[in-house]
Amino acid sequence: MGTWDKNTITNFVHSWYSRLNDHAPFEEVRAMLSSESIEMRFPDATVTTHPQFEAWYKGVTGTFFNQSHIVQKLEVTINGDTAELAVTVNWRAHTWQPPQAYSAWINAVAGQKWKVVKDPATGNPLIQKYIVETFKPL
Repeated sequence: MGTWDKNTITNFVHSWYSRLNDHAPFEEVRAMLSSESIEMRFPDATVTTHPQFEAWYKGVTGTFFNQSHIVQKLEVTINGDTAELAVTVNWRAHTWQPPQAYSAWINAVAGQKWKVVKDPATGNPLIQKYIVETFKPL
């Protein structure tokens, strides 16, 4: 079983963003979500099922490129087999809409609240709730 401490959670958060930046295959990203229930609220959508998340993920990976997620602040509160996270992340990306001559640059700071649960089989963290509470373009 995986250990359940702040370092494990911190590494998990950085791994999540790395997969988003790299447009990892959906199954890699899906494996980081709770298999039971999810609630994910993004600026452009709310998803509560894995098929909805897959559609959202395919949409954003087809829209945004040259992404980077830079964690500016991470607060972790562990309570048994769950952890509550407050994450502040700087998101930078490009997007392009045909027939525009140039891509558009996005640079924003998002304040997020996560609920992470322990996978009963492995002990590894899994995202159950991921709420973008604030989104401020810079």
